[in-house]
Amino acid sequence: MTLVVGIELGGTSCKVGIADGSSLIKVQTFETSKEDPHITLLAMSQWMQQYSISKIGIACFGPLDLDKNSKTYGFITSTPKKAWQYCNVVGYFKQVFPNIPIAFDTDVNAPAVSEYDMCKGKVKSVCTFFCGKIIFLSHLCHVRLLMLQ
Repeated sequence: MTLVVGIELGGTSCKVGIADGSSLIKVQTFETSKEDPHITLLAMSQWMQQYSISKIGIACFGPLDLDKNSKTYGFITSTPKKAWQYCNVVGYFKQVFPNIPIAFDTDVNAPAVSEYDMCKGKVKSVCTFFCGKIIFLSHLCHVRLLMLQ
């Protein structure tokens, strides 16, 4: 079974969801460490290692460097969360899961892309106000669109 992972990195908590492409299998919540981002990233990656995953999509608080040609692509940049400033999120997960493709976007863009994909071309644009970013995980089976960017 091909499994995909959706990660929502938030300021107070993080959610990791596992899906099989058509349905959400499991969601786990982790506390976002205020002192050391590696505590959070390690806890999430250890939990993920029990699954045979084929793709990872990350929706993250920012600001982020999303320029794939930049030396700091995949980093959280000048966030007010001091411990997370210039944290290499994508680099961390690439080190733990070296052969798995990783998509990375903001915690606003990722659910908007998912909502757009769920509309199956019936709309030209999506503008949504998100009260809870868990929407991204509820549409985790559509993480494939993030993987194509």
